[in-house]
Amino acid sequence: MAQKKTPGQENPFDLMSNFDVSKMLADLKVPTLDVQGVMESHRKNLEVLAAANKVAMEGAQTLAKRQAEMLREAVETMTAAAKDLGQVKDPQQFGDKQVQLTKDAYERGLKNLQELAALVSKSNEDAFKLLNQRINEVVAELQALAEKSKG
Repeated sequence: MAQKKTPGQENPFDLMSNFDVSKMLADLKVPTLDVQGVMESHRKNLEVLAAANKVAMEGAQTLAKRQAEMLREAVETMTAAAKDLGQVKDPQQFGDKQVQLTKDAYERGLKNLQELAALVSKSNEDAFKLLNQRINEVVAELQALAEKSKG
């Protein structure tokens, strides 16, 4: 005769025999991950980073070229000034000429510095514009996902 088991005598592993994991997960309604969407988003991120890097590098090249031009111009100006100063015999004229050359060099240096700052600013602005646009797109994508998961 089969003996009936009392509640404390059951095999705890027998309780798991009726447990269905897939049914439990289906009941939880865990959202699925759109792997293609994630990969596409990352691809776009990398494209924007590459484009921003290209803009920054082009800006750096433009800056380097302009600095080289400014250096060449400065050397030419200094050479011409040295020749001019060498021909002046009057000490008063020599002093006046030095003051004028110094003033001109200062003004030219200030103008060149402003030009270089504008080049750097434009390059940074162009690169950050690309990055900001992508950030706005990512925020919109995340908002759309949040709305989709609510509905």
